[in-house]
Amino acid sequence: SLCGTALGALDVEGRANVRRKHVGFVFQSFHLFTALTARANVECVLEMKGHSRRRATQLAERALERVGLAARMSHRIDRLSGGERQRVALARALATEPDVIFGDEPTSALDPASAARVLDELRAYATSGRSVVLATHDPRVRAIGTRVVELVDGRVRTA
Repeated sequence: SLCGTALGALDVEGRANVRRKHVGFVFQSFHLFTALTARANVECVLEMKGHSRRRATQLAERALERVGLAARMSHRIDRLSGGERQRVALARALATEPDVIFGDEPTSALDPASAARVLDELRAYATSGRSVVLATHDPRVRAIGTRVVELVDGRVRTA
């Protein structure tokens, strides 16, 4: 179950609704719309959640500022570096304020300063009463975890 909802009992649309309402994703390969700006990439997810265009813009700008992209929010995704794209993906997840964020290698494309900023945001998010679940090879990411589960030689172990 996720947030009190038994996922196994739901159809495809029901599971999609749970994801839309409760889950944020930060994919390693970003999954952003390259023809749109950074702001528009975040806004579209907020509008799908029911926010007005004006409110979506406000929330998108706030989230992009949190990840250090205030000066780049009007740039199209195909004009941003890999690290900037990674931060747009994080801003998109944070802006929706989901109950849980799932991240796949959220620092893989980042320089050390940007990685530290992203980890600070994820740590703050997790300590705000929400959950953050990350898959990573990065020891800096592992260090922020309160519970670490490792997959070593096909076996699961908790650290």
